[in-house]
Amino acid sequence: MVREEEIRELAYAIWEKEGRPIGREVEHYFRAKQILEKQATERIIELAPPPPVFKLTSISPSTKENMQAYCLKCRTKRYAKNPQSIQMRNGRAAIKGTCPVCGTRMFRIYKV
Repeated sequence: MVREEEIRELAYAIWEKEGRPIGREVEHYFRAKQILEKQATERIIELAPPPPVFKLTSISPSTKENMQAYCLKCRTKRYAKNPQSIQMRNGRAAIKGTCPVCGTRMFRIYKV
């Protein structure tokens, strides 16, 4: 949130820079407010933590036997092609692969 005092100071600086024109106070005020809000937003974005990343791990042999996932395009359960074990953002383990028939991405959540 931008403070009113900061907006007034910047609006005054803009007013002086433009040669102290008469009757443009509102325009200078809103331009100053827009500039300060943009700077505040950029600071927030810089301080925000980076988004979580999927962690690829190796698939255990016992899990490879249960690589069936549901293909939404074929509407049937199939064994995933090129299966990869991943960890979702919420921490649950899942398998990501492609359908060997149509090439659609397949996904299945499993217990570790």
